[in-house]
Amino acid sequence: MLSDYIEFLRECNGATFGSIILFSWDELSEEEWRLWGMEEETKNWICIGVTLSDEVIALNKYDGSVHLFHQGPPFQHLGVLGKDFNEFLGDYVFGIKYLDISCGDKDDWYQILKNF
Repeated sequence: MLSDYIEFLRECNGATFGSIILFSWDELSEEEWRLWGMEEETKNWICIGVTLSDEVIALNKYDGSVHLFHQGPPFQHLGVLGKDFNEFLGDYVFGIKYLDISCGDKDDWYQILKNF
């Protein structure tokens, strides 16, 4: 379930895409604190990134889905960003759904996507 994400880390080892910051391999353990306060056990999740509005992007270790959380308090599930990591990349990092979690259409990354 995590093979696509692991491949991303091998190729990019983290990256910033406008309002989306994906952590490098070395940062993963340092950013684990962002999941404290989740109702479900944090061992089921990997905090793979954040948004500029400080929302948590987490990968479910068991099914590979990517989710968005408000760090809180209170900790709150905001939605599913993809059934797997590649869907998340395609829809939210490189696709039109980027606007759903970005700083709006004035965002530089959105302008790149729009003109691409």
